[in-house]
Amino acid sequence: MLTYTSLLQKEFNQEELTLMKRLDLSNIPITMPENLAQILIWTSELAQYHHALFIQSSQKLELISENDKNKKQELNDLIKLYRKTAFVENQTKDFYLNKLLNQGEVVVQGYIQHPSKVQTSKVQTKYAIIPYHGYDFITLATPKIVAKFPLHFIEIKKESIPQALTDIHMDEEELLSTVKDFVRSFRKLYKECASKNELIKEHNTTVHKIYVKIKNGEAKLIKQDIPIAIPKVVKTATTHPINSNKKPFKVIKKRKFTLLKYK
Repeated sequence: MLTYTSLLQKEFNQEELTLMKRLDLSNIPITMPENLAQILIWTSELAQYHHALFIQSSQKLELISENDKNKKQELNDLIKLYRKTAFVENQTKDFYLNKLLNQGEVVVQGYIQHPSKVQTSKVQTKYAIIPYHGYDFITLATPKIVAKFPLHFIEIKKESIPQALTDIHMDEEELLSTVKDFVRSFRKLYKECASKNELIKEHNTTVHKIYVKIKNGEAKLIKQDIPIAIPKVVKTATTHPINSNKKPFKVIKKRKFTLLKYK
């Protein structure tokens, strides 16, 4: 795989000037755990819980005096933590829901819309409602989802956001460790694929720049039996699927949750 430093070379083989296809992050290979329904419910509700803490901390920050730098720093750190935690939990939940949609195990019941934070744009962000094991999940209505399930809006019942971890599950340690392992396994594969895509992007950019150098006589293509043609695209190796050794347990809580908007 070529890097930007490869541009310093003066000669190149045609084989190394082959374009590479980027990995589709939506197709990260995973294995669905047997207790997926319960884990997704917990992950969704924990994301709500952390998002609520993010909002609360942001509101507290506005009331802190500019002179109280230590308190402001403490709240800023909490805000970053809660926001990131809620984001990765929602990202993981959404990824698995899309997998279930693609496999035909769930369907979109309908859609709801919510105003964007950018009020001047008057943009309405659409969300898909996906029932699964008695729980109505909400995920962003991507063009791919809308193309598969016709757009029609419905009304849903809004319920309270968890105010404490015990509102989600009585055993806080089991709740946090289960969701943490679930998210960590997904994020590990996601980061690996994202990292490979960065390398692939650098390689493809370098290939195009090298062809420009060859065209301008600034570099030489080593002659081969195969004539120069448009660079081919080859697929890269995929990552290994997640293996779940978690002991399955019964779904014990089925709650609907309030619409959350996150970036």
